Amino acid sequence: MMSLNCKDLGMGHSLELTGRSEQEIMRKFISHAETNLQMPVLTAETIYRVKMSIRK
Repeated sequence: MMSLNCKDLGMGHSLELTGRSEQEIMRKFISHAETNLQMPVLTAETIYRVKMSIRK
């Protein structure tokens, strides 16, 4: 099981997302970013940071 903690990205909260693959966690993060963080578009840098922060 893989995981991502928003705190690891320097965000002010510690939501932890889990999934079986990097793609599943990315889908969950994108949904979270659009809904809760008002980030309708993610930059390439943000996507890179998310991928590098996923714990395997």
